[in-house]
Amino acid sequence: MATKRFTQSAINFKTVRDLVGEKHSKEVTALAQHHQQYLSNVLSKPAELPKYDFNKLKKQMPEHAATLDKLQKQYEAIKIPFHTVPEQFIKEIDDYLKYVDTKVNFLNRKLADATEDEKKIKAKYENMPPIEHFHREHYAKFFPEVHRDVRLPIERFTMGWGNTNTREHFEELKELFKDYRSRPVPEHLRK
Repeated sequence: MATKRFTQSAINFKTVRDLVGEKHSKEVTALAQHHQQYLSNVLSKPAELPKYDFNKLKKQMPEHAATLDKLQKQYEAIKIPFHTVPEQFIKEIDDYLKYVDTKVNFLNRKLADATEDEKKIKAKYENMPPIEHFHREHYAKFFPEVHRDVRLPIERFTMGWGNTNTREHFEELKELFKDYRSRPVPEHLRK
């Protein structure tokens, strides 16, 4: 049975609200309300299981003595460990933490890639001549998605148009996007 009984929450929701900022203050307030309801519900319950006089019950109901013996053994065998988490829940928590770590690593890689892409774009625009000095070649060099370079064959730009249901077109697209950054499958989901 529980030897120690807590009387107040160990969580300071004011500190949590300050840490997460204004954006998530509503969620923290809702969480604090749920936590307060749960805490008041727990504190309204007795700290120990009630004690029953099984000998008195056996005298009152002698025909059920065998059943009361079994019930007494089961009741006395109930042990509620204080501050321990069952092993099955620890495994679930560890699996979820691995999943979250994988997701965070993916987001970090995505942010690093976005930062590199941003640096490339910034470098491109820093090397760009002033707009007044632009020639036709500059448009093709700095804005290839809008202006076609007349020196390149036209097929390259009509690749996605016309008949695109051919196997060759599909293989060409696969080759074109094979290095595309995609989301990794978390380890615990690979089976």
